[in-house]
Amino acid sequence: FARTQMALADEGHSALAATLGASTRLLADLRTAARRVAPLCPPGWSVVRVYRSAIEGHLRSQLAPLWSGPRGDELEVEELTRAYEWLQAYNGLVARLDPEVDQTEDDSEDLGVALAPRGPCRAFADGSRFLMAAYLERVARQVEGWFASIRARKAEPRADASGRL
Repeated sequence: FARTQMALADEGHSALAATLGASTRLLADLRTAARRVAPLCPPGWSVVRVYRSAIEGHLRSQLAPLWSGPRGDELEVEELTRAYEWLQAYNGLVARLDPEVDQTEDDSEDLGVALAPRGPCRAFADGSRFLMAAYLERVARQVEGWFASIRARKAEPRADASGRL
Protein backbone atom coordinates (compact mmCIF):
# COMPACT_ATOMS: atom_id res chain seq x y z
CA PHE A 1 0.00 0.00 0.00
CA ALA A 2 2.63 2.51 1.07
CA ARG A 3 4.82 1.81 -1.97
CA THR A 4 1.94 2.34 -4.38
CA GLN A 5 0.80 5.44 -2.53
CA MET A 6 4.28 6.96 -2.58
CA ALA A 7 4.83 6.09 -6.24
CA LEU A 8 1.59 7.85 -7.16
CA ALA A 9 2.53 10.87 -5.05
CA ASP A 10 5.96 10.96 -6.73
CA GLU A 11 4.17 11.00 -10.10
CA GLY A 12 2.45 14.21 -9.03
CA HIS A 13 -0.92 12.87 -7.91
CA SER A 14 -2.68 14.61 -5.02
CA ALA A 15 -2.62 13.03 -1.57
CA LEU A 16 -6.20 11.86 -2.01
CA ALA A 17 -5.56 10.45 -5.49
CA ALA A 18 -2.50 8.59 -4.23
CA THR A 19 -4.41 7.15 -1.27
CA LEU A 20 -7.37 6.09 -3.41
CA GLY A 21 -5.03 4.68 -6.05
CA ALA A 22 -3.25 2.53 -3.49
CA SER A 23 -6.62 1.52 -2.07
CA THR A 24 -7.79 0.50 -5.53
CA ARG A 25 -4.74 -1.72 -5.82
CA LEU A 26 -5.89 -3.55 -2.70
CA LEU A 27 -9.33 -3.97 -4.25
CA ALA A 28 -7.73 -5.55 -7.30
CA ASP A 29 -5.88 -7.92 -4.99
CA LEU A 30 -9.17 -8.80 -3.27
CA ARG A 31 -10.77 -9.57 -6.65
CA THR A 32 -7.78 -11.76 -7.52
CA ALA A 33 -8.05 -13.60 -4.20
CA ALA A 34 -11.75 -14.23 -4.86
CA ARG A 35 -11.21 -15.42 -8.44
CA ARG A 36 -7.97 -17.34 -8.22
CA VAL A 37 -7.15 -18.27 -4.63
CA ALA A 38 -10.55 -19.00 -3.06
CA PRO A 39 -11.47 -21.73 -5.59
CA LEU A 40 -8.28 -23.60 -4.64
CA CYS A 41 -9.08 -23.63 -0.91
CA PRO A 42 -11.70 -25.49 1.11
CA PRO A 43 -14.87 -23.36 1.53
CA GLY A 44 -14.47 -23.33 5.30
CA TRP A 45 -11.29 -21.31 4.97
CA SER A 46 -13.26 -18.18 4.00
CA VAL A 47 -10.36 -16.82 1.96
CA VAL A 48 -12.30 -13.79 0.74
CA ARG A 49 -13.44 -12.85 4.25
CA VAL A 50 -9.96 -13.29 5.72
CA TYR A 51 -8.38 -11.17 3.00
CA ARG A 52 -11.18 -8.62 3.15
CA SER A 53 -10.83 -8.31 6.93
CA ALA A 54 -7.11 -7.68 6.62
CA ILE A 55 -7.36 -5.01 3.93
CA GLU A 56 -10.48 -3.39 5.34
CA GLY A 57 -8.81 -2.77 8.68
CA HIS A 58 -5.94 -1.03 6.94
CA LEU A 59 -8.18 0.89 4.56
CA ARG A 60 -10.32 2.17 7.44
CA SER A 61 -7.24 3.60 9.12
CA GLN A 62 -6.16 5.28 5.87
CA LEU A 63 -9.56 6.58 4.74
CA ALA A 64 -11.40 7.40 7.99
CA PRO A 65 -9.64 10.79 8.33
CA LEU A 66 -11.51 11.84 5.19
CA TRP A 67 -14.79 11.89 7.08
CA SER A 68 -13.85 11.95 10.74
CA GLY A 69 -11.10 14.52 11.01
CA PRO A 70 -9.95 17.92 9.89
CA ARG A 71 -8.70 16.50 6.59
CA GLY A 72 -12.30 16.12 5.43
CA ASP A 73 -12.81 19.86 5.80
CA GLU A 74 -9.84 20.47 3.50
CA LEU A 75 -11.16 18.37 0.62
CA GLU A 76 -12.29 20.14 -2.52
CA VAL A 77 -15.75 19.42 -3.90
CA GLU A 78 -14.28 17.20 -6.63
CA GLU A 79 -12.28 15.27 -4.03
CA LEU A 80 -15.40 14.71 -1.94
CA THR A 81 -17.10 13.10 -4.92
CA ARG A 82 -14.06 10.95 -5.74
CA ALA A 83 -13.83 9.67 -2.17
CA TYR A 84 -17.60 9.08 -2.06
CA GLU A 85 -17.52 7.16 -5.34
CA TRP A 86 -14.59 5.04 -4.16
CA LEU A 87 -16.36 4.06 -0.92
CA GLN A 88 -19.50 3.20 -2.89
CA ALA A 89 -17.46 1.08 -5.32
CA TYR A 90 -15.77 -0.75 -2.43
CA ASN A 91 -19.05 -1.56 -0.77
CA GLY A 92 -20.51 -2.68 -4.09
CA LEU A 93 -17.61 -5.05 -4.64
CA VAL A 94 -17.64 -6.59 -1.17
CA ALA A 95 -21.42 -6.95 -1.31
CA ARG A 96 -20.89 -9.17 -4.38
CA LEU A 97 -17.81 -11.04 -3.14
CA ASP A 98 -18.87 -11.47 0.50
CA PRO A 99 -22.66 -11.05 0.61
CA GLU A 100 -24.71 -10.84 3.75
CA VAL A 101 -26.41 -14.11 4.64
CA ASP A 102 -29.17 -14.96 7.06
CA GLN A 103 -27.53 -16.76 9.92
CA THR A 104 -27.70 -16.46 13.65
CA GLU A 105 -24.06 -17.17 14.41
CA ASP A 106 -20.89 -15.61 13.17
CA ASP A 107 -19.10 -18.18 11.02
CA SER A 108 -15.79 -16.47 11.73
CA GLU A 109 -15.79 -18.19 15.13
CA ASP A 110 -15.04 -21.44 13.30
CA LEU A 111 -11.77 -19.93 12.09
CA GLY A 112 -10.69 -18.72 15.52
CA VAL A 113 -10.37 -15.11 14.36
CA ALA A 114 -12.73 -12.18 14.20
CA LEU A 115 -13.57 -11.34 10.61
CA ALA A 116 -15.31 -8.35 9.10
CA PRO A 117 -19.08 -8.79 9.04
CA ARG A 118 -20.46 -9.98 5.73
CA GLY A 119 -21.87 -7.45 3.29
CA PRO A 120 -20.99 -3.78 2.87
CA CYS A 121 -18.59 -2.15 5.33
CA ARG A 122 -20.65 -0.08 7.78
CA ALA A 123 -17.82 2.38 8.43
CA PHE A 124 -17.53 3.05 4.69
CA ALA A 125 -21.32 3.42 4.36
CA ASP A 126 -21.25 5.98 7.20
CA GLY A 127 -18.28 7.71 5.57
CA SER A 128 -20.15 7.85 2.26
CA ARG A 129 -23.13 9.52 3.92
CA PHE A 130 -20.86 12.08 5.58
CA LEU A 131 -19.00 12.85 2.35
CA MET A 132 -22.23 13.24 0.39
CA ALA A 133 -23.66 15.58 3.05
CA ALA A 134 -20.44 17.65 2.97
CA TYR A 135 -20.59 17.73 -0.83
CA LEU A 136 -24.22 18.91 -0.87
CA GLU A 137 -23.48 21.55 1.78
CA ARG A 138 -20.54 22.95 -0.19
CA VAL A 139 -22.42 22.99 -3.47
CA ALA A 140 -25.34 24.76 -1.77
CA ARG A 141 -22.93 27.40 -0.40
CA GLN A 142 -21.43 27.88 -3.87
CA VAL A 143 -24.84 28.33 -5.46
CA GLU A 144 -25.89 30.76 -2.72
CA GLY A 145 -22.69 32.72 -3.35
CA TRP A 146 -23.39 32.87 -7.07
CA PHE A 147 -26.89 34.17 -6.49
CA ALA A 148 -25.64 36.72 -3.96
CA SER A 149 -23.13 37.95 -6.55
CA ILE A 150 -25.85 38.21 -9.17
CA ARG A 151 -28.13 40.15 -6.81
CA ALA A 152 -25.30 42.46 -5.81
CA ARG A 153 -24.68 43.58 -9.37
CA LYS A 154 -26.35 46.76 -10.47
CA ALA A 155 -28.41 45.96 -13.50
CA GLU A 156 -27.91 48.71 -16.01
CA PRO A 157 -30.17 48.83 -19.00
CA ARG A 158 -28.30 48.46 -22.25
CA ALA A 159 -29.42 49.72 -25.56
CA ASP A 160 -28.99 47.69 -28.70
CA ALA A 161 -27.60 49.05 -31.98
CA SER A 162 -30.96 50.62 -32.86
CA GLY A 163 -31.15 52.40 -29.50
CA ARG A 164 -33.85 50.21 -27.96
CA LEU A 165 -33.54 49.02 -24.38
